[in-house]
Amino acid sequence: MARFSSGDSDVKDKPRSGRTCTAFTPRNEERGLRGQHFPSNDAVVRAVKQWATSAGADFYERGMQALVNRWRMCIANGGNNVEN
Repeated sequence: MARFSSGDSDVKDKPRSGRTCTAFTPRNEERGLRGQHFPSNDAVVRAVKQWATSAGADFYERGMQALVNRWRMCIANGGNNVEN
């Protein structure tokens, strides 16, 4: 989402740092656009914006709580990455 908000509408993956992803993983009913194919970058941007505005407040609340919990585990682990 941050990439699209900052104006980056390219759907191709950028090179990564190699660190393990610690992002919040949505539940099955919240997987939104997974498995869909889009004809253009503009179609992806429209679909993501529509999905993001349709997600309920509880989705974002759970995501933020998961982030807080991961942050606490990371701090308790001496700042090291936390695996699931």
